[in-house]
Amino acid sequence: SSMVRGGLRDEVTVVAERPLFVLARAGDIEIQALVTAEPPHLVRGMSAHRIGAAVTDARVAAPPAEAAGEVPAAATEVAEEAFGELGLPGLVLASGTAGGPAWALARGWADLDRGEALSTAHRFPVYAITMLITATAVLRLVADGRVDLDDTVRDLLTTTDRYAELGTLIEEVTGQAYPDAAADLVLGPLGMSSSWFPATRPGAEERAVTGYELNREGSFRPAPERDPAPAPAAAGLWATASDLVRFGVGWSSLLPAELAREARRPQAWPHGEAMVAVGLGWRVNERLGVAGHGGRARGGSASFGVRLDSGQVFVAMTNRGIPIEPVNGRVGRAVRGELGPDA
Repeated sequence: SSMVRGGLRDEVTVVAERPLFVLARAGDIEIQALVTAEPPHLVRGMSAHRIGAAVTDARVAAPPAEAAGEVPAAATEVAEEAFGELGLPGLVLASGTAGGPAWALARGWADLDRGEALSTAHRFPVYAITMLITATAVLRLVADGRVDLDDTVRDLLTTTDRYAELGTLIEEVTGQAYPDAAADLVLGPLGMSSSWFPATRPGAEERAVTGYELNREGSFRPAPERDPAPAPAAAGLWATASDLVRFGVGWSSLLPAELAREARRPQAWPHGEAMVAVGLGWRVNERLGVAGHGGRARGGSASFGVRLDSGQVFVAMTNRGIPIEPVNGRVGRAVRGELGPDA
């Protein structure tokens, strides 16, 4: 593309690499690439984004910050570095464990034109992370004997493009609209009181962030407003980072132990023998010891992960459509005292 053409005149530096994946930078361009597991390892995904060096917008030069709970110094350091490195209008990080302390950190702006500082209570669209809410709702119906897991439902849960069908299934079995059923089955029991499925795009009065993209001059402009997802079961949830932590800590308590284990057991490999497998709604990376999901669109990005060993939940959200998963990984590694970029 024209964006990459100029940046790639600079030397390419590899920031992180692991089998089938590389994160690199060239000038003010960050590049992520994934390849197939089978030779000749064809590229199956690539993205390129202008990062911090390209940002000229003075409105983000001195970002405010807010914290809830005892934020580890290592997490604060990652937030400060990532905010400038990537060129973000706003960033929220959060973490917690079952029975342990939870914390959240906000840096930057919820709305630049209004000068509204970002807080840990602001709501973000979480896009495809919604699928985990839907999967948990379906599994609750399975546990209650109202749905047969092996009567096509398992296949629906391991196929990313069929969550609209799962939403319809939930409506047919419960007799409720999907948002109401999801609230009764998942959001309410877990105390996710700041999460919901808006019928229209939420605004400032609902503490919803404004999504941004970077223009050619390096200034932030609002991304085209996105109407609520036509299939809310696939991508319709808006939530705070702290509510996603509540979900990560408590979702398994809603299910029988064996069914919860089955949800995170690798069941399909959509890209061959790649590192990331699919469970029942979950993305599972056994090599890195993480299960979770991510979501992104033009005006925002969210990353949700749970450590398979400790159950610690890590969440990262931004109101710019730039991959945020590497930041979430860095936070996890920094908090655990590990070095190296490939979280």
